[in-house]
Amino acid sequence: MSQATAPALRDLANEAPVLCATLGASAALGVYAALPLRLPFSAHPILMMLAFATVSSVAIAAKQQRAGRRNTLTHAYAMVIATSLAIGGWYSIWRQKELLGKPHNTSWHSLTGLAVLGYFIVGGVCMMLLLHPDFGRATKSVGVRRVHRVTAALATALAFATIVSGWAKLASPASTAALIALFAGLGWRLRLLPSALGQGTRPEYFSLPLSPPIGR
Repeated sequence: MSQATAPALRDLANEAPVLCATLGASAALGVYAALPLRLPFSAHPILMMLAFATVSSVAIAAKQQRAGRRNTLTHAYAMVIATSLAIGGWYSIWRQKELLGKPHNTSWHSLTGLAVLGYFIVGGVCMMLLLHPDFGRATKSVGVRRVHRVTAALATALAFATIVSGWAKLASPASTAALIALFAGLGWRLRLLPSALGQGTRPEYFSLPLSPPIGR
């Protein structure tokens, strides 16, 4: 493990308060939607909730709190984890439909889900190549950073909407309302709307407990 990787992963672990809160809510709601547990389907809502409601939220929070190399790496590694979880969630529902002999990608839920997953994979690779602090080709480009911030905010909002659209078909109206409330709170906390509009994302009231100052 490189000298840069170890501190970044420690910073990711230091996101414990927001991570535990969203992990608990995501796991509880994901399991609720997956009941009665039946594989491979049940893995789909659980992994998607963990990917988009928990890990990607922590990744966004880490980057918004402070700029700098260490938090950029924390953000990148968390997004890699989120994307990996999402790929697992996609595979579980693909496998489920294969076993049942059902056609794939026949609903808006599946199509928007593919769009989000495609963005996380392709966008993640592109941003690694462009903005990674060690080898990125456009680390000084304000335009690239703005495009990344806007498109990522839109993709995250679409991920939230996609989960709700699938959830509404499986769960009760009350739990659907709870999920919408969770995502509304996360969206406000992560300032997805200002990000999508290209505005700043580091207000003073944004006070998630994070790592020590950058560069140490």
